[in-house]
Amino acid sequence: PDNESVRYVLSALTCIDQPLRAPVEYVRSLFDNYAKRFDGEVIEKLHYRVPQLLYAALKDRLLLLPSISILDLGCGTGLCGAIFKSFAHRLVGIDISAEMIAISQEKAIYDETLESDLVEGMAHLNESFDLILAGDVFVYFGQLDEVFKECAKHLLPKGLLAFTLETGDMAPFELQKTGRYTHFSPDVFDSLTRAG
Repeated sequence: PDNESVRYVLSALTCIDQPLRAPVEYVRSLFDNYAKRFDGEVIEKLHYRVPQLLYAALKDRLLLLPSISILDLGCGTGLCGAIFKSFAHRLVGIDISAEMIAISQEKAIYDETLESDLVEGMAHLNESFDLILAGDVFVYFGQLDEVFKECAKHLLPKGLLAFTLETGDMAPFELQKTGRYTHFSPDVFDSLTRAG
């Protein structure tokens, strides 16, 4: 009964006592165990396109800029980083999973990687960025205020925050049986406004 990960899964399955975010240990364990087969499964089996969708949304703007600094939240094995690397003079990745980071380091994508929870990791960064990416990451957070506020602290003037979410009809968010949150779009915009 004291195991946070088990309580989280139970909340996802029963829709009772939904927490504000996934427990750090749940996310770490999930991706540490998934790391070695992650790229193959998400690209080949799931036809994962989040990095490409983010790139398509941003490329016209990025092509007008000189080399920029990029922070990749939940960088995982580097799928987003690999696509955005050519735009970056500095590319930093943060991920909770040591196994995922080890794979990204083998690919030599990032100038620096931090093994940390996103909010805690950003709080320890002493630099700001032109672009913060969060591809398929905020789905492990129900309440987004804290994450958005931390992102706002690390964006340079006119910097961009680009992220993906799964949208839903339940306000402000709902934990799904998949262990991922859906978000109600108007509440996301309100949260972004509160974060500045």
